[in-house]
Amino acid sequence: MPPSIRTIKAITWNISRCRGLESSIDPWKGGRPSERLDRAHEIGKFLLKHEVDLVFLNEVDFGSSWSGGIDHSELIAIAGKFPYLIKQWNENFSIPFLRIQGGSAILSRLPLIEATYQELPNPTGFQRWLFGYYNPWSDVQKKWKNEIASEPQYGIRGCAVVRLNVPECSPIYVTTLHMPSRSKLIQKATVERLLEIQRNNQGGWIIGGDVNLTPTHSLDLNQKNALDFLLSEGGFQIDFFALENPKAFSFPTVSPRIAIDWIMGTVPMELHDQKSLKSELSDHLPVFVNIVINPMH
Repeated sequence: MPPSIRTIKAITWNISRCRGLESSIDPWKGGRPSERLDRAHEIGKFLLKHEVDLVFLNEVDFGSSWSGGIDHSELIAIAGKFPYLIKQWNENFSIPFLRIQGGSAILSRLPLIEATYQELPNPTGFQRWLFGYYNPWSDVQKKWKNEIASEPQYGIRGCAVVRLNVPECSPIYVTTLHMPSRSKLIQKATVERLLEIQRNNQGGWIIGGDVNLTPTHSLDLNQKNALDFLLSEGGFQIDFFALENPKAFSFPTVSPRIAIDWIMGTVPMELHDQKSLKSELSDHLPVFVNIVINPMH
């Protein structure tokens, strides 16, 4: 008998440190730790209600001071009844009376195996030092000026690459991505690094996250952005109908006007039915996609 076709229900969601609709970049704004705890619990129940199999979360607190030292990823996994949780640390900074710990997370009902950590290009200057991205005693120190460098630097910022155990199917790797929004250089370097990781792990791929970009469809190389490059060079597909469908726009929650949160996949995946789900638990809406896996591909 031929292998069966499998559909995975997936969501990507920037939960903005469980601050609700607060859109300020100030992480202290967004309510008391108890309010954020309640939102984390509600996010888990929301995911359980929608019976999703695979979840990509961005801007997750793993124990920051403004969240009362509480790990939101574990609360969400428990409330959502997910047996598998992968934490992807992107911030880890601590001094007396202040702790900043956070990043992204992957939740799954399907078995996750063979998790590895892969480094990604870092932000610049103060951000690298503050969040532990930068090692001042490194043997090799690159020169950065105005976000221009001959080579990308690496450090704590990275991605967790995990193999998804799908019976009767070639290896499928999943990771979550939160693309930096302010530097086109870092965006491009991030995509180049992801493509290198993809080449070193042959099989199908699923990436979900807040990409902070929308495909341009431009034929002009000078107009293409990093997401265009990832889709074309990596063989990734998205649900392109979402580009013109306001029901698929994910940001901002109050009046969505753009699609910047994406789930993308390569063969043997096909992506269908992308839509944003109603919620006021973050300033981003959760984005739902059906991932159809056809092993015959």
